[in-house]
Amino acid sequence: MHKKLMVKGSNMLPINKLVKLIAVVFIMLPVSMPVTAAQWEQLGQRSVKHGVDKDVMHVNIAEGGFRELKVTVKKSSVNIKKIIVEYANGKRDELKLRSVISAGSESRLMDLRGGKRVIRNVTFYYETIERGRGKAIVTAWGRRGV
Repeated sequence: MHKKLMVKGSNMLPINKLVKLIAVVFIMLPVSMPVTAAQWEQLGQRSVKHGVDKDVMHVNIAEGGFRELKVTVKKSSVNIKKIIVEYANGKRDELKLRSVISAGSESRLMDLRGGKRVIRNVTFYYETIERGRGKAIVTAWGRRGV
């Protein structure tokens, strides 16, 4: 006859059932947690042609709340001259970045004026610097505020 190991007290669960219950709770915890304000959300991505280029990223995120923007670059370095952010209310911000972002790195964080914003489009004016390494991949990221 097997004896079950019990936690002290008459109304407690057997240890093996308690361990299973705790494991299920820890497995389900990340699934049930909301996205925090500190997480970055991808707004769009483009492959940059060689030479001077202009691209519009249409943002398909209906919920607003974006306070910051950043850009990541892969494959080739990019000279980003300016970024125009168009909001759902029709207003625009022109962010003059004027910097070279090396492949594998990211831009500085850019605050969006006017508080929590719903972004409709992000327009880039830029050029690829390293022609021999292929087209640069530029990704726009937004972070929501609290």
